[in-house]
Amino acid sequence: MAEVERSCDVLVAGSGAAGFAAAITARLLGLDVVMVEKDAVYGGTSAQSGGIPWVPGTRYADGDPAEDTVRARTYLRHELGNRYDAAMIDAYLESGPEMVDFLEQAGAVAFKSLSPYPDYHSEIEGAALGGRGLRPVAYDGRRLGKHFATLRPPISELMLFGGMSLNGEHLHHYYAVTRSLKSFAFVTGRVARYAVDRLSGWSRGTELSSGNALIGRLAEKAFALDIPLLLSTPVVELIEEDGRIAGAVVIRDSVRQTIRARRGVIFATGGFSHDPTLRAAYFAPEASASLTSAGNEGDAARMAVARGGEIDDDMVQPATWLPMSAVLQPGGGTAFFPHLADRNKPGFITVNQRAERFVNESVSYQDFVPPMVATLAGEARREVYLICDHRALRRYGIGPVRPHPVSFGRWLRNGYLVGAPSVEGLAMKLGLDPERLAQTVARFNGYAVHGADPDFGRGSTAYQRAMGDMSHRPSPSVGPLDQAPFYAVRLVPGDIGTSVGLRTTPDAQVIGREGPIPGLYAVGNDMANPTMGVYPGPGVTLGPAMTFGYRAAKSLAQPS
Repeated sequence: MAEVERSCDVLVAGSGAAGFAAAITARLLGLDVVMVEKDAVYGGTSAQSGGIPWVPGTRYADGDPAEDTVRARTYLRHELGNRYDAAMIDAYLESGPEMVDFLEQAGAVAFKSLSPYPDYHSEIEGAALGGRGLRPVAYDGRRLGKHFATLRPPISELMLFGGMSLNGEHLHHYYAVTRSLKSFAFVTGRVARYAVDRLSGWSRGTELSSGNALIGRLAEKAFALDIPLLLSTPVVELIEEDGRIAGAVVIRDSVRQTIRARRGVIFATGGFSHDPTLRAAYFAPEASASLTSAGNEGDAARMAVARGGEIDDDMVQPATWLPMSAVLQPGGGTAFFPHLADRNKPGFITVNQRAERFVNESVSYQDFVPPMVATLAGEARREVYLICDHRALRRYGIGPVRPHPVSFGRWLRNGYLVGAPSVEGLAMKLGLDPERLAQTVARFNGYAVHGADPDFGRGSTAYQRAMGDMSHRPSPSVGPLDQAPFYAVRLVPGDIGTSVGLRTTPDAQVIGREGPIPGLYAVGNDMANPTMGVYPGPGVTLGPAMTFGYRAAKSLAQPS
């Protein structure tokens, strides 16, 4: 293959939130930037996420921002224990609010407070009941013009009608569409907007929320700044000259191309969730699914290690976990649905293959999966079962199965949803012990009717109650399964990003055996997770990703 060459000040590999934050910051600081993306679409896993960065101490904080930063530092000390790295956490907490202000003032992001929405361990000293997670403001995708077509869409199972985005902020309206005129009007308006989009020739709805809104706005700013974004352009080799990283070799249109980077290279390629070798090295075999972009194959880790970089695997958890269910696609293949909002609601329980509960269903996804992995150890089938009764199914839905009034017959017919007139009948269809499952449900119902859960303490924290149904009495989190028929879906453990990653300085510069490697930076899931595989609150992947992307760009902008 012929080899061509181009040059810039900074080469950013990856187009998720970390990559865009780094690229836009570097460009606004006067540097010439090129972005490359391995996939044919941009946005990475960020575009399919909730799009919420966890950043304490911003102007959105509940109360005084400076006091919130102090409380957050206390909270993180409790969360991380002896893995607390003061230099990394100080860099995060000090630069996070600065990053938000910088990008907001540039028009690259727009947020509002995710409040009330407690930190995930709301009972711990220093936790906040809201204001640290930042929700992206809805974004009109039409502003991207031709670039809308290459924005990675949300997970299809999280959209209505195959192309209408659902905003977590407004889910209560969809739940109450048949019980509230206000909710009915809201949902009708959203559906009408979607219909106009499709009739106007757009491939999907253009009213974007969550991760699509975050990435859409970042991308619009990057394009306005004339930052080239080269899609289908993987980095295959780093260039080292005079002891520093001076660029990379990429493949573009089947041609090797050298991109010289006068200041350095920033890896933001998304970690290694789809690399079988690295998964086998760091993940439990039971955790076999992933919701991350398929291109996250550990490219950055391998190339950096080949140039002397080191992997930091001293994590509480090697990844950010999430329980998922496998959904067969109409054209073949399997997609995974993230179970964030159903298992926490009244009328649901989760059981293992012994037909026993094994976890508090209302804890965060990061806390839910390790007990799941433990209960699956040694089992031939790597699945557990999320069970509900008819009332819960029709009120809240389960996985991609929508609540009333949407029909759910096709989910029963294709086998995703398992249903039976009795608990014993459901057990038989799932291959569980009927008597034991009946005993498990009966025991749960006996105290759930009073809103209690003495076995696992479900609903005992502000976070757990917030994730339930605040209109349900006597508990937002706990309710019996007593209205036949009964239903179940199969859950598997999966990840939404790696925590194990390249060791870096507080400026995100990759550290080798002899110290920081000049010209080489890693952010996002390529970087060893600053919170060490602990997940303190909503968006604690995106918060550090954007913050350290910002810090990396500022470091590279410093005079040599």
